[in-house]
Amino acid sequence: MPILGIIASAISGNLFAPSGAYDSIATVNPTSGSSISFTSIPQTYKHLQLRAIWNPGTTSQDLQLKVNTTAPTQAHYLQGAGSVVSVGATDFDANGWYISLGNFNASYNNYPSAFVIDFLDYSDTNKNKTARELAGIEYNSGDTKGRVGVKSALWNSTSVISSIEILQSGGSFGSIGNSFALYGIKGA
Repeated sequence: MPILGIIASAISGNLFAPSGAYDSIATVNPTSGSSISFTSIPQTYKHLQLRAIWNPGTTSQDLQLKVNTTAPTQAHYLQGAGSVVSVGATDFDANGWYISLGNFNASYNNYPSAFVIDFLDYSDTNKNKTARELAGIEYNSGDTKGRVGVKSALWNSTSVISSIEILQSGGSFGSIGNSFALYGIKGA
């Protein structure tokens, strides 16, 4: 049985890694600018996984994602904050898929969010492209309402995913606490 997840990522590059191991493709740690891109993505993996820590550094920020320079066709979310749960089917616009849980309150502008996004069958030209995300943020003593969310997106296209772009709306990336790492999953 292959080892998946964080344990497998620690053995990336190991010649004896199990068949489901994750290989590091690229890591970006932006400290300025409003977008980052992963381009020339190898087509040799079964799936892709993007792991991210994002610290907006200022208020009125959101984080959006595009695949092959396009926003998704459909996107959904389920997220909760304390005892309040919200759902929706409009989790995108022309600028991309909203992958953040929101950092719009001035009191919460320096609390990092964590994301894990899986791009399933990204190189299969017989399937439309889908992604699923698990995200979370904890406001520590600033609020009793940390948030968790599960999100999904559909790109109604059978084109291979050759680029992923992440855009920060409302300003540039903060100077600390940002890391975006793309991994390839060899397959199970």
